[in-house]
Amino acid sequence: MIGHVCFVMSNKYYALHRKSMSIRDVLNMVNWIKSSKLPIYEAFHHAVELVIIDGVCLGIDVAGSETLAILKDCRDFLALVISEIWGSVPELKQGQLIRNESAIGVEPFVIPKLPGSRPKK
Repeated sequence: MIGHVCFVMSNKYYALHRKSMSIRDVLNMVNWIKSSKLPIYEAFHHAVELVIIDGVCLGIDVAGSETLAILKDCRDFLALVISEIWGSVPELKQGQLIRNESAIGVEPFVIPKLPGSRPKK
């Protein structure tokens, strides 16, 4: 998954050219999966999504339409990886991208913004 984002997708999306994920990101993902009470395929799914959003820093310097395209490509590849590892699993509801004046995140992992904080222009 990390190789797909860092190498394959960086050829498609210019915003990913100088993005990288660290060993710390991978270890955090593994730790989150191990500590989760979700089914393994669902924990893997959410961990990968969280690492991609955090590790690739989507939302900081990526245009809105490009963010959605990158997320769609990542999710399509993630679904392929999950089906190859676990076979047929119940379809997970894809969370909505939340990015407004009061919160940011992907459901169900939404973080409220501090009152009075404004995006940089």
